[in-house]
Parts: sequence; structure tokens; C-alpha cells
Amino acid sequence: ELGDPIGDHDFSPVPRLTHRHADRVLLFPTYQCAVYCRFCFRKESLTSIGRGYTREALEPALAYMDQHSEIREVILTGGDPLSLPDK
Repeated sequence: ELGDPIGDHDFSPVPRLTHRHADRVLLFPTYQCAVYCRFCFRKESLTSIGRGYTREALEPALAYMDQHSEIREVILTGGDPLSLPDK
């Protein structure tokens, strides 16, 4: 019943990015998803509005990753990144 049940917001230094572990981040290129999986932790964020974020909207997250050389892994998550157009 919480707005942020797994505490992502406490570890989000910039929009569309979660940095909970030292060497990896979660990047949210979209919150659109075609299904609601029973194991999904982010149902409160999912929306059918829009296909994804523009490059400009993701720029703060990309800049953050560029400034933190300890990041070795970027995991695309949020909604379903495979629902985004190829370009």
C-alpha cells in the first residue's frame, strides 16, 4: 500500500535512475508495460501514457552515469524497454 514499496526513490539521485548498489544502476527508459506481472515491484509507476522518454529527458541520468566511473552495469527496467522503438 506504499507509494514506493521497494524504496527506489531514496536511491534516485536524478530522475529515471536508481543507484542502490555501488557498481550498478537501474535506468528507466520507459514506464510503459503491456502486462502487469505478479512479481512486478514497480506497478505504482507503470502508465500507458507515452512510449518512453526523449534523449533530453534521460540526459540527467546519462550524465550521472558518465560522472560515476564505479558504475560497471546498467540495467534497463521500469516498464518493458523492448516496447520502445528501435531508434
